[in-house]
Amino acid sequence: ETYTDNTSLSTTVVAGGTYGLTIVNGSCSGAPYPAYAATYIDFNNDGDFDDTGELVYSFGPTTGLNTIPIGSITIPAMAPVGDKRMRIVFSEDGADPPACGAYSFGETEDYTITIVEPVCPPPANLMTANITQTSADLTWAPGGSCAVGAEYWVLANPSSAPVTGTGTAVGCSPAFPINVTGLMANGTYDVWVYEDCGINGMAGPVNIGTFSTLPPPLSNPSDCQLNLGLDDDNCPVNNVFQINVATAPGTALGTDVFVTDVKLIIGHTWTGDLQISLVSPNGVSVLLSSFNGGSGDNYGNPNDNTCAQVTNFNMTGADGPIGDGTAPFIGSFIPEGDFTSFNDGSSPIGLWELRICDGAGQDIGTLQYVAISFSDPCVPVTWTGGGDALNWSDPANWDGGNVPLPCQDVIIGSGMNVIVPTGYQAVGKTLDVQTGAVLTTEMTGTLIIEN
Repeated sequence: ETYTDNTSLSTTVVAGGTYGLTIVNGSCSGAPYPAYAATYIDFNNDGDFDDTGELVYSFGPTTGLNTIPIGSITIPAMAPVGDKRMRIVFSEDGADPPACGAYSFGETEDYTITIVEPVCPPPANLMTANITQTSADLTWAPGGSCAVGAEYWVLANPSSAPVTGTGTAVGCSPAFPINVTGLMANGTYDVWVYEDCGINGMAGPVNIGTFSTLPPPLSNPSDCQLNLGLDDDNCPVNNVFQINVATAPGTALGTDVFVTDVKLIIGHTWTGDLQISLVSPNGVSVLLSSFNGGSGDNYGNPNDNTCAQVTNFNMTGADGPIGDGTAPFIGSFIPEGDFTSFNDGSSPIGLWELRICDGAGQDIGTLQYVAISFSDPCVPVTWTGGGDALNWSDPANWDGGNVPLPCQDVIIGSGMNVIVPTGYQAVGKTLDVQTGAVLTTEMTGTLIIEN
């Protein structure tokens, strides 16, 4: 085991550039032994090589003298400029030998690389909007020195750098957003961009970011055990799950149909990371839960293959407000928003959206089940006086066309004298004519009771 400080040796690299790396392995007492190589760069100069992306190359095991292939190292486009320590470790102890620590046989050598800004800075910072199953709007930050033109590629992930001249040509300052179509549902795509800076050279193609299209719409209720992944640390961007509501007991939200329950099962460690909302086909958003549950796990039981152990959001919530609950929130809870916000007269039929965002890193999860329940306005109808059915309380004002519904219990209060007018017809669920009450139907006036 030896260490050599070669930091007096330096080479200059450009941010965003890709460079070859040659490591030559020798022998021990004339005989080569299988060993492993790893290369680290301390990009943020914090004195260690533990940060994400600082292991830039690895290979092994070797099979003889000089059997390490030429490696390829890409300097991140956003890497801070300046001198950085590069460490090469060669060890017989196992794959990806750590940057620091002891090993039985091997060599560690340190060098210096100097990162400089490119003369032709690369484009960066992919932003997406209006993502569907098959399309997305793309925007990015041009490098700033483009002089001749640019082109871009949207390639299925994982992808490698494309060949210039094969992408979609755009100007140096494209008219954003750029709408791309023909994508696959539930697909993940890399966006590559190339810019020609004329006499100042070229930038890229560089991978400026990755995005995912929406999965196909879910049925209502959905299948159980969906196992649909949730992105980590993506707020304010949401994972959007469309729910196709094909049938409902009415046509106008707030008039003849209402949202009563939203049932969920989400497997996720540290539920305090999650914000969950439901959006109607007309664009009305209601917040279900916002960063509740702290370090607890799950909404409902993700291991229940019957999907009976759910978190049920409804406005009566026997277990109280969701903010007062404890993960896994199995039971009936009042959401943070109000379901009456959906009551705008729009149709319940169409694509609803369940939106979930994760506000912190390291904890991930999956959507396992979702169901939206609707009902018609099944409130009891009670006679309130006036001598005939024209004065039945809302929604049973017969003269206004609001008559008892098949789901409603019709109650004639004690001492009331109710006349069903000529020509009026209705269907009720049950009928309760209380003591001393009278119910009379005039000619062609009918009240049909189903039970």
